[in-house]
Amino acid sequence: DFHRARGLPSYSEGVPNLEMGIDLVAALYRGLLSYAAILRENGKANKAALFEQKAAAYRKNIEKYWWDDKAKLYNTFYSNSGEFGKNEGETFLLWFNALNDNERKQKTFEHLLHHKWNVENMSYFPYIFYRNGYWDDAARYMLLLTNPATERREYPEVSFGVVLGFVNGLMGIEPDARFNRVSTIYKTNSNVTCTLQNVPLLGGWITVKHQSYASVFTNRGLKKITWRAEFYGSRQHIIINGKAKKAVITKDDAGKIFSYTDVPVRPGKTATAIVQ
Repeated sequence: DFHRARGLPSYSEGVPNLEMGIDLVAALYRGLLSYAAILRENGKANKAALFEQKAAAYRKNIEKYWWDDKAKLYNTFYSNSGEFGKNEGETFLLWFNALNDNERKQKTFEHLLHHKWNVENMSYFPYIFYRNGYWDDAARYMLLLTNPATERREYPEVSFGVVLGFVNGLMGIEPDARFNRVSTIYKTNSNVTCTLQNVPLLGGWITVKHQSYASVFTNRGLKKITWRAEFYGSRQHIIINGKAKKAVITKDDAGKIFSYTDVPVRPGKTATAIVQ
């Protein structure tokens, strides 16, 4: 490039002589894994396995070369002079879900929680904190990002980050077009009731209301939707519209136990799920 050809230091995101950032490695990992999932969904298992192996190689690269065992943190960039360094960038290791070492992952969260960051980084926090079980911290950052006193709050990623944190994070709304299914789970430690109306997905709209012990799902679209009603904790049954249905017990990405049952909801109809 212009700077390198003239022997001058190049800059990217304020880092001189930047050769590569950890966000690129994490994005490559996630891209390869996502493509593998698309291939597998289309019956191309052998080709999918190949791209899964490629993705695994990037993840191993992150753990082998980018982890600083002395600092107990990940390096976030590699310079033209062949040296690793630290700046902003850890956020994307979590955003692309590229970490599987729980101890290192926890160290990364601790570092994010105890340092100041710009709004670009913080805009990702609600989603990644909710997904990884840091519910109170996720809510705190949503309030911070929407506070009129927060500098550069008008940065475009902020509004998208808050909406994602609220819809997918707090309300746990997650559509799956393969099965025409929508999952919901309330991620909060409070007893506050929360409602989200007319969310556009799967060719229609849904309304979801959560309480600590109950969820209400309304299908405002034109076709039947399968609602996967999820609640944290180990439950043998979930009461759907007054009738007990057997629940399936599993764990989320953060290792938290939750229970669910699937409920068909016709157009214009509402279903209520209650746990005791």
